[in-house]
Amino acid sequence: MKLGKEVPIEGQNMRITLQPDMDLSKYSSIKVGYVENDQLVTLYNASYDGTYVSFNTNHLSEYAIVGTETDTNALVATNSKSSSTTKGSPQTGDINVTLYIIAAIGSLLGITFIIKYLKDRR
Repeated sequence: MKLGKEVPIEGQNMRITLQPDMDLSKYSSIKVGYVENDQLVTLYNASYDGTYVSFNTNHLSEYAIVGTETDTNALVATNSKSSSTTKGSPQTGDINVTLYIIAAIGSLLGITFIIKYLKDRR
């Protein structure tokens, strides 16, 4: 916002700085990943100064801070939505809503067919 009006920023390079909810000093490499539809799409180089993670991008979106553990080379990620006024928070679960919806619909169809079968059998 500038003077109370929204300023378009798509396509303009900007530096985003986030404060993660955890200490990242045990990670040998820090990157930031652009997340779209719960999928990690693009990794950006990032810097970590012990308090803040900073990276360059040309759009605001949902991002994950990705670290490579020094001892195990395992990747660890925490999600955050970037904007000029909000600090991101980690996503605490791996929620695949589509899978749950498909399972619910399948269960309802199965129950419906069982009830229909039992009624036809009487």
